[in-house]
Parts: sequence; structure tokens; C-alpha cells
Amino acid sequence: MTGSLARTKGSRRRGGQPRRLVLGRNHCVLRQTWPADADPQIAKPSESVLASDRTAQDAADLAREIASLFPQHGYEKVTRCWWAKDAGSYHRFYVADQKRRPSNPVMLMVGVSAALGLAALGGAARSRRRRSK
Repeated sequence: MTGSLARTKGSRRRGGQPRRLVLGRNHCVLRQTWPADADPQIAKPSESVLASDRTAQDAADLAREIASLFPQHGYEKVTRCWWAKDAGSYHRFYVADQKRRPSNPVMLMVGVSAALGLAALGGAARSRRRRSK
């Protein structure tokens, strides 16, 4: 009975899920920074990734620890972000889902296709030069 259940369609691992996002490690910590005198809704803040491939809890703990390194810091419940302020700028630290990257076979096929395309263009250019002489 167990063997027949293992072969059913529903028990197969879905191919659309990337293998690198295993065990819930699909969150990252992002930092947005903007000058203290600017409005973040008008002037777009600069954004950088501080950590990736984290669980949600690890990412939240890291965001809190980074914000606590600043002299003025806190948590804003509305946006669910940690914030910090230093001499001339504000910082917002938040947890976000990682964007899925294309799988390795897809990237390999794109690379091979590009190489074959470049080789074909190079061959066509060489044959034109030989014909014109």
C-alpha cells in the first residue's frame, strides 16, 4: 500500500520550486536609506540587501540587531519595520521574500543559446568577407 501511494501524482515533488530555497530559507533583510531632510515617499530611498537565504525568524532577528547598533532606533508596527537614525540619514530594515532565480538548467540553456548565436554571427561575417574579395 505504501509503495502505491508513493507513486501517485500528488506525492511527487513539484518541479517549479527551486532547490536552493529549502527549509523556509527564502527571506532576506533589506535596508532603505534616505537623508533626514527628505521624504521617502517623494525621493526614492536607496536600497541594499544585507543578508539573504534566511528563515523569517533569523531575518527578523538580524534586522532588529542591526537597528540596535544605532543610537536612535525602534520598531514601527504599521510598516512592520525596524528603523534607525544616525547623524544625517534614516534607515529602515525589513524582511522580504527573496525573488526566485532561474534554475541552473535554464541558465545553462540561455548560455549555450547565446554562444551558438554568437558563433553563427561570426561565421556569417567571415563568409561575407570571403565573398566580397
